[in-house]
Amino acid sequence: MKLTCKARSQEEANMTNREQLLQELEQAPDELIIETLNFVRSKLKQSAPQSIVEPQQPRSPEEQIQQLKEWIATLPKNDTPLPEEALHRDSMYD
Repeated sequence: MKLTCKARSQEEANMTNREQLLQELEQAPDELIIETLNFVRSKLKQSAPQSIVEPQQPRSPEEQIQQLKEWIATLPKNDTPLPEEALHRDSMYD
């Protein structure tokens, strides 16, 4: 019973806040209303779940090769390579 009363009082408080906000917005200048709406929209957009990434369209082998070459070109060029012994099968399981 106590939770129900608490929920009702919270609901009533929210309704009162909403009514007060609506009254203030009715009296506010148009510029302030527009600014407020833009702010709320930006906050809603930030909190919205990220869209699902669409699967990529199939590419021709030539396009895949070109994309791979472009990706390779972005990799660091001055990193030290793995030592030769690191490439042997025996050392991979140590």
